Amino acid sequence: MALFPMSDLTAEAAPDSTAPTGWSGVTLACTVDSRDDVDSAFDAAVSAGATPVAAATDRSWGGFSAFIADPEGNRWEITWSPRARYDARSSSPWPGGCARAGATSLDKPSGHHVAPTP
Repeated sequence: MALFPMSDLTAEAAPDSTAPTGWSGVTLACTVDSRDDVDSAFDAAVSAGATPVAAATDRSWGGFSAFIADPEGNRWEITWSPRARYDARSSSPWPGGCARAGATSLDKPSGHHVAPTP
């Protein structure tokens, strides 16, 4: 689980909104295997009926991601991180799970927090 300051998350996931209006303030993430897969997954989701929110772009935390809204209005981040590592079960061995693996609390310039795993 990753926790972000609302202003940072709003800037990425709801850029045309000053507050969580029309969205819940929660964003689900789908981590893909490669940078190119972000664009492919984004295009496939939009073709299937998702609403594009933010095109893929380089992020301050070192990854690459895009945002969509599903037909119910839930925001999804399609993300890739060069630091993410997964085992044979597609599980992340890093503290904090797949939430931008390799990060530790407050190690990102933007102030993103990654919750430790028990």
